[in-house]
Parts: sequence; structure tokens; C-alpha cells
Amino acid sequence: MKSDIRMPTDFYFLFSEDPLRLHEMNGPRGDLIYTFSNDFRSNGHLVRLDADQPGSLEECRSDTRYTSIIRRPQLTKGTRICVLSRGHVGLVTVREAPQERDDGDFITIDLTVWP
Repeated sequence: MKSDIRMPTDFYFLFSEDPLRLHEMNGPRGDLIYTFSNDFRSNGHLVRLDADQPGSLEECRSDTRYTSIIRRPQLTKGTRICVLSRGHVGLVTVREAPQERDDGDFITIDLTVWP
């Protein structure tokens, strides 16, 4: 698990990497992408969990309310999102909603990835 990640817009993660690291966008790739419009996208499936759902591997694998985008209004503190992509499962927890500051647009998240 990586905690307190300040993820800028137009960056992404590849879940197959160990250790996980941010990449700057250079085409439509990535397991978790934070776009210029302050939303999350994936080349896999995204599922926004309800508040009462556990953020577990089993829950992420069993919930099939798939979407390809989670928009900015849904990215509030405490929001949890499952990411299913290329044989990996990730859980994103929003720690700080999208922010605009002098150093650019970013979101603060925790990220757990299971193989």
C-alpha cells in the first residue's frame, strides 16, 4: 500500500510495476489514470464502492457495477474505487478531493494493489 500520494493530472500508474510509481501521460495507457478534467479513468474497469462496502480484494472482484470513468464530483474525501486491470486489482481511497494550487491540479490518494 502506498499512502498520501499526490497524483497530478495527466499522470498514471501501471499496477504491474513494483514499486509503484507515477508516469506522465504519453498516450492512452495506464491502469489508473488521473486526467486533465480531474477524473479517474482506466484501461480496465472502475467500480465506485458504496460507503458501507468493505474495501477488500473479494469485494472488488465481486462488484460488477463497471464504469470507465469516475468524474470529479464523485471524488470526495473517503471515496473508494476498485480498479480491475490486466490481472491486477487496485483499491483507491481518496484522502483529499481534487485541488488546484500554485503547483498544479492534483488529488491525494492511498493506493493498494493486489496481483
